[in-house]
Amino acid sequence: MPAAGSLRRSSQWADRHGPQTGVATDITIKFSPDSTLVLSADQSGVTFVWQARTGRVLNKIRGPGPPQRMYNQVMGGAISSDDRLVVTTSGWDNNAHVFRVGQPSELITLQGHSDGIDDAAFSPDGTLIATTAGHSVCTGAAIGPACDNSTRVWDIQQSSPLLTLRNDGGTRVAFSSDGSSLVINTLSVYNVSSPNGTGPSQANFPYQTLACVVCGGFDRLVPLAIHAEIRQLTPEERARFITG
Repeated sequence: MPAAGSLRRSSQWADRHGPQTGVATDITIKFSPDSTLVLSADQSGVTFVWQARTGRVLNKIRGPGPPQRMYNQVMGGAISSDDRLVVTTSGWDNNAHVFRVGQPSELITLQGHSDGIDDAAFSPDGTLIATTAGHSVCTGAAIGPACDNSTRVWDIQQSSPLLTLRNDGGTRVAFSSDGSSLVINTLSVYNVSSPNGTGPSQANFPYQTLACVVCGGFDRLVPLAIHAEIRQLTPEERARFITG
């Protein structure tokens, strides 16, 4: 049974978000990898980063709120393994937003998705971020924008993606422990304007593991680059790009 102090702190966290008018009150909660921080986000567009032990608020990030009558999208985000960075996402915002933990100003905006973002994850070393967009319900062109349905990998110092995996979107994404692969739950595109009005079957919700050719650190990228050579490098090129 949780300690009484833990129950009180949990109540305070919920009270900070509070009820929202016109939107659902679902709250997304995630621990940081070392469990010392907690990220919580609600459908009003507000994200908090807390110290897990004390309940102290380190960040209050107010993002754009959802469009009217949007009740089925939730905020998301992740905290890096070194507790330095936090990324926030939402199903109605095409950008992911990176902040330093404890600092109010946005560090970088990750721009590239076109129909909201479902989930985000940091690589184990904290140098990369993966985002995915593949809503379980997608609109037809006559109703609204089609599904983005892509997964993207970003360097934390760049606002454009290093890698875009089109037609490989999902609602969850995660890195492998060595940072060399991604796992996503790929979804069949569901057009709400279809005549039968039915969604995809359970058989169309597989999880898929993808090799990430820009992940895993420099020691992994060099052998990949050598393997991908389409011609032999000159001694000068080899000295400059591989051994230099």
